[in-house]
Amino acid sequence: MITVKLRFFSIKICGAFLCMLLLLAFSAPAVLAAEQKLPFVYEEISDGRLEITKWTGNTSLTLDIPSDIDGKTVVGIGVQAFENCRSFSSLNLPDTLEYIGHYAFRGCTRLRTLTVPEGVKSIKTGAFYGCTGLYSVKLPDSLTQLGEEAFYNTYWFNDKRNGPVYADKVFYTYKGGISQDIGMEIAPETVCIADRAFGNCAKLTSVKLPETLKSIGFLAFSGCEALDEIVFPSGLESIGSYAFMSCTGIKDIYLPASLESIGDFVFAGCSRLERIAVEPESMFFTDVDGVLYTKDMKSLVCIPADYKEVFFTVPDVTEKLFPGACLSAKLTDIEVAQTVTDIGEYAFGFTVGRGDNMFTVSEGFSVHCTKDSAAYGFCAENNIVCVPDAVYTDASTGIKIIAPIGSVPETTSLKVEKIKKGKLYSAAKKAALLRSDISIYDLNLTDAGKEVVPSDTVTVHIPLPEGVSAGSCSLYRISEGGANQVLVKTQYINGGLSFTSRVPGSYVLYCENFSADTGGTGNIGIVAASLIIAAALAAPVVLVTLKKKKESAD
Repeated sequence: MITVKLRFFSIKICGAFLCMLLLLAFSAPAVLAAEQKLPFVYEEISDGRLEITKWTGNTSLTLDIPSDIDGKTVVGIGVQAFENCRSFSSLNLPDTLEYIGHYAFRGCTRLRTLTVPEGVKSIKTGAFYGCTGLYSVKLPDSLTQLGEEAFYNTYWFNDKRNGPVYADKVFYTYKGGISQDIGMEIAPETVCIADRAFGNCAKLTSVKLPETLKSIGFLAFSGCEALDEIVFPSGLESIGSYAFMSCTGIKDIYLPASLESIGDFVFAGCSRLERIAVEPESMFFTDVDGVLYTKDMKSLVCIPADYKEVFFTVPDVTEKLFPGACLSAKLTDIEVAQTVTDIGEYAFGFTVGRGDNMFTVSEGFSVHCTKDSAAYGFCAENNIVCVPDAVYTDASTGIKIIAPIGSVPETTSLKVEKIKKGKLYSAAKKAALLRSDISIYDLNLTDAGKEVVPSDTVTVHIPLPEGVSAGSCSLYRISEGGANQVLVKTQYINGGLSFTSRVPGSYVLYCENFSADTGGTGNIGIVAASLIIAAALAAPVVLVTLKKKKESAD
């Protein structure tokens, strides 16, 4: 028994009870620490990954952001999470961090130094805007996006001279703007060009990008009207949305095989852009006739504004159109199949506007699609002229005719008959100097057994024989006697030749030779009519006849 004497009274305590009290006294702080609420509000953005959305503290001189909370990893700082928190002057970010959100630390005026850990890939717009006391900035090599005005009105930025401003290996901006025609060479070892770095620098005539460059940011070169050429380095991995929007001097784009991602509206408003090409080794993108697609052709990324055709047919394999996919393209018509189910904003039927009207509906533009398609709904929502189409396909040959609804009766059907003898067969065989390699098809649009002549332009699609290169083929319109031959302007689409005509007729397909290469060959090369007569070797010829009541000029 132990006696504890106090000022006014004494208590007798047994040794066991005293030991229990001492144990509780020493263990209490650990229990309190475990139960202590951290000064952060956070949310789980994916399994075991957290984003801090708000700070509830207000007196700390040093802000330590933990790497984990309740066993879950902190990977992000949310939008305005620490905005106007003016108490801390020192900031410690965890090595687990991957991104810092929009205006996350805006107005933290006492913050003096910033070291962003390796592993952070993105610092969003205005993240440290107005941190007036910030004089030292260290950024990691892992950074692939630096938002515009991320360090605006900080001591670090205000102290910089006019001209190129770098933050370690990031090109941040051209301070003071460009007032006269100049060319730029981005510093060696630069890995990232920040958002809007050269935005609206209309006097920038040229820019040389280093081989170390990995990413080009949002709006990075938008509005650089004097820029007439851009050569991308072989290691470039990403291009942000709107990056080259309204660069009206650029005519050709060649994308490296290393490119993994490309944003929306990247080349929108590039009014002189004729062609986009991709290195064949690319695993992510491809081009067909100067049009940019994802490698599997399921997404159409961009049709150049100065595309050489006015009528474009979206391939049957395509399921998605990127936002602004054909923005400002000089198209009069686009044909969109039912396979396209995902259509981004301003994908077609719009051009780049001015001021508040950034995008305006193109004049004289119309869409051809079926009534139950996504394209039909897109047109209805955006007040775009839509010409609903009916599609007629012959199952045995794959020959297809697409006619605007109303140009033929709703009960119209397509009948294809293969012809192996007769005047037309003999005339074609004689004209091509072939012994037997001729296929003639008689195409009939009929309604209740009667021949139908469309009242409007129809699209005819003729599949090429397997193994035939589109570049070796030409299509000619011929008279019924086979004597007159006129070259038809076609496009290579969906494994065959497509063309539009107001007048049905007879056509001969001439292919110089067979080739395993059947894709990405672009417009059909012009082969003189004399080649048909002079062809001494056996070459496949397909003669297609679409019957008509009365012959007239195209």
